[in-house]
Amino acid sequence: GALVKAMILQSGTAISLSSTMLTPTPDFQQYDYVCTIVFESIGYGRIQLNNVLPTRRYDSSQLQLFVDERTVTEAYQYIYKVTLSDSSHPLKITLSWIDPPSPEFASKLLVNDIDLVVTDPEVLILICLLYILFYIEQEYFGNVKITGFVNKLQFVTLCTCRSHPPYGSHRDSINNNEQVHIKLAKAGAWFIAVQAKMFPHSSQQNFSVVISYGE
Repeated sequence: GALVKAMILQSGTAISLSSTMLTPTPDFQQYDYVCTIVFESIGYGRIQLNNVLPTRRYDSSQLQLFVDERTVTEAYQYIYKVTLSDSSHPLKITLSWIDPPSPEFASKLLVNDIDLVVTDPEVLILICLLYILFYIEQEYFGNVKITGFVNKLQFVTLCTCRSHPPYGSHRDSINNNEQVHIKLAKAGAWFIAVQAKMFPHSSQQNFSVVISYGE
């Protein structure tokens, strides 16, 4: 079910497109740090199962793979912590679930909305002149990415940090597959959150997540 689908999407590799085809769908945006760009014509790329299955070409010393299946309750979240030792390899996460059928003539097909949110290691910034100490975090959302500044500690109120857009405005609320692919993941602790919104017809939803580091 969902785990097989997540593994297939996780194995996808980028496809070279002609200039006439390089038009992302309106639901997704392109960013430098995200390797997998979702296009209407190619989806998550060409399937390469040897990227995620122990075939002859699979090298466990070069690629670390983690898979998990769980049930999330509405308005709750699961958080996975991934600690990376260096910054020379890509980090890729795929979230997938089997969504229940939508009501007939529904304006929105997705019923149970779950979000994939990936937070990179915090970077401590100290501005001595203003006596301000704060952290900068980069957050990556499934199929979409946005940069935000999170003010963790402030000695004086001389700095106005950019806040995140309102909840929901920067998240994929259309698809039941979400993916984040970082070309060169920073060393340190990454936090991968699977966040459930309110479910209209049930209180729980099964999901599968696949995480790989290396190449």
